[in-house]
Amino acid sequence: MIRLYTPGTGFPDLEAKIAYGLAAIGLEVTDEVEIEEYGGRFIVRIGTDNTKAINKAFEMFVRRMLTSTHMFFIPGVQAKYRDVYTTADRHGKLKERLLNYDLLSLYDNRGNIPVNFRSDKLCHHEEIPPLGKSDARKTGGLLLAASTHAGKPYKKDSVVTNFNTTLCEVCGYIAIIGLAKFAFQNIVGEKAYRNIVTIAIPSEKLDSSAIKFIMSAQRIVSKKWLTGDISLRTTPFALMAKFPSICYSLKDVNTTLHVSAFSPDGRGGFRLDEFTSQSDIPFKKFIRTHPENVATVDKLLGRQPAVSAIDALYECLQSNDWSYASLFARLYSKETSKGNYVNLLYPKTANYLLKEVCMIPEEIIKDEAINALASTLRHFVLERNYGYVDSIRNARYESKDFEETIAKLLREAQIRSDPEHKKYVPIPSDEQIRHIFSIASESEEKFNQVKTALSILAFTWHRSEKVNKEEVS
Repeated sequence: MIRLYTPGTGFPDLEAKIAYGLAAIGLEVTDEVEIEEYGGRFIVRIGTDNTKAINKAFEMFVRRMLTSTHMFFIPGVQAKYRDVYTTADRHGKLKERLLNYDLLSLYDNRGNIPVNFRSDKLCHHEEIPPLGKSDARKTGGLLLAASTHAGKPYKKDSVVTNFNTTLCEVCGYIAIIGLAKFAFQNIVGEKAYRNIVTIAIPSEKLDSSAIKFIMSAQRIVSKKWLTGDISLRTTPFALMAKFPSICYSLKDVNTTLHVSAFSPDGRGGFRLDEFTSQSDIPFKKFIRTHPENVATVDKLLGRQPAVSAIDALYECLQSNDWSYASLFARLYSKETSKGNYVNLLYPKTANYLLKEVCMIPEEIIKDEAINALASTLRHFVLERNYGYVDSIRNARYESKDFEETIAKLLREAQIRSDPEHKKYVPIPSDEQIRHIFSIASESEEKFNQVKTALSILAFTWHRSEKVNKEEVS
């Protein structure tokens, strides 16, 4: 088995691109390829002992892919730096040089090499020309590293030092292969479109099936429009809701999502706007748990997405904060309701928020008294009266707001109920109300569980209710 080690540049997304590029080369030789995190670097294991075959596979990529200018029209490359990305047959003897490098000696295990930002090359391959070097440009100097940024950031140790931090041409081109083969590139926005690049940085071992799935899914997903303008940190929701197979196929693999946003620079290139990194676990777990969760996110997307609701869902999944869970239920109903139709949460989605996010016990969620009072609150929500739910959601343990709000709710429910004219308002019994007050008074934790359950269940369709199929879809 051949082991290749990424060079240790100090940039996690660049290390992942180089690792994916090496994996793509390995897959041309054998199906047995693994990527494993290795102290800020990655080990790429290739199930063969044929060293010549690895170099031959790299030669194939040089001849087949790196001679096409299409490979270099990628997000992050500003127009003024476009000519720095030279095809493998464009300048001098670049192709011949690339074909003569031995990947096994370049990517051997040199130990944990400290990152030296004084070095011209972050990959430590000082003997190899920098990426972008030509006869006209002696120093080269392109950093294909910091969050897919391609510019010329100078060293910050001294103003008079104007060398460019860069990569050697081998690492640069292998990173381009990894970006082209494994990065999800999508479009977000309504009028001013932005290019979103998502790289799954492995947090643990990726086996061959996971690597091949990411590579194949990337071809299906890339260049697809996802939704209107939403915050960058929530774009994984859009990606996974549109393509839930990502969550199911990678359910046992944990990765860190490095997401970058680029906008056109007006001259045929792209400029980096912002980037973020976050674990994919909350997104994948929510999406794959039930199809109703996929439908919930899908309803929030579109040409005019429900930005506030998406942000609240992101916060509650990332932090397991009860307040964001009940706030999301409120915003979801408000921002997805249209005309006279009031939309509510799907039961399975509400159950996920209550159990997995808020960690509320099953006996609270299924308590008959609590569900009876939630039905009363739901009656007013369907009339777009959110005041009672908001008051319960904001109630404090040491105050009487909770009891006073419920008393006022019941009085109005009794007034509105008119059986003679077939106007029915579900009203819990006095015994059920006493039961709810008894649970809520046991402790502050119980109080928060009760009010959160009421706040979410009030904005949830009940299974026994007759819901028009067109409304639910």
